[in-house]
Amino acid sequence: MAERSLVKNAADPEQVEAAAEKEADVRNVELNDLRSILATNGGRRFILRVISEVCGYGRTGWSMDSRVSDYNLARSDLGLELLAEVNLADRDAWPLALREARLSEGKK
Repeated sequence: MAERSLVKNAADPEQVEAAAEKEADVRNVELNDLRSILATNGGRRFILRVISEVCGYGRTGWSMDSRVSDYNLARSDLGLELLAEVNLADRDAWPLALREARLSEGKK
């Protein structure tokens, strides 16, 4: 889907400022959505599972087959992007999710 330009005339400072404010508002909504997820135990477990298991965070992406390496590195990159978003939204959420996972492992 093609993005629509928020500015019709880049030389118009009012349009540029309004576009910047709209982008900031959209970004704040995105981060608040993630904060809502990270505010729950289940949300933190889900994010931890996606980053660790699906994206392979902490595992090597290398393989003898370059196609497999490329695939693994792409998944890892997605995990790193998601982790960066988590840290932007709530810098305490990732360490908390790791602590909770360790405590959960200890109960098993």
